[in-house]
Amino acid sequence: MKKIVWLICTFIGILFARGELIQIMQDMEYAINLMQKGFLYDKKTWVDEGIKEFKALSRQLQHIDPRVYLEGPQRRDANVVSGIAMRNRENIEVLERFLNQDQKVKSIDAFGQILTGCMSCHLLSRGW
Repeated sequence: MKKIVWLICTFIGILFARGELIQIMQDMEYAINLMQKGFLYDKKTWVDEGIKEFKALSRQLQHIDPRVYLEGPQRRDANVVSGIAMRNRENIEVLERFLNQDQKVKSIDAFGQILTGCMSCHLLSRGW
């Protein structure tokens, strides 16, 4: 009986984490799009808002174990995925610093590094 209750709780926890992950990813997409539009239309307030949102979402993502959304043989890449997420948190700080120093080219490069990190994680997690 205890095993059944434990299995049910574990299953519910995994479903909750996956649902939370989907919401975080959708919100991250919005934050990335907002930053990109800010760069394209020279609207620093949009970039700043995207950065703020992305930073908050990165903190949330940090609390989700990658093994929840990595399946089968992909689970061996859990440390790689965690490393990518950590580098994205560092790169968003770099982006913010360059923006505050009015170094647009360097800030756009940092933004590109964030996108590269996102796509690298998607390559691993989706098995592309």
